[in-house]
Amino acid sequence: MSAEKKRAASEQESLPTGGEQARPEVRSLRELIDLVTGRSLAEVVPEEDAGIADVVPFPFLALVGQDEMKLALLLAMINPHLGGVLLIGPRGTGKTTA
Repeated sequence: MSAEKKRAASEQESLPTGGEQARPEVRSLRELIDLVTGRSLAEVVPEEDAGIADVVPFPFLALVGQDEMKLALLLAMINPHLGGVLLIGPRGTGKTTA
């Protein structure tokens, strides 16, 4: 298989499928800060109405405590190839609200 075909195949694998939500592309630290703080939310084009109640976005930097969880979520935003974040812990540690 030629190098071009391998690159095209790897790009095809990295494309989001129907079940995955496309993440906004972040090109600079400023864009990442705007995304995390909620400043760029007005620029996001809303998807087709699914008949579900609107969820009001909550600024990421407004979260208090849970430093390890915030770091894991921030790293997942920076590098989408991580595949996600697994939250584990005993009852009452804030897994559901995360």
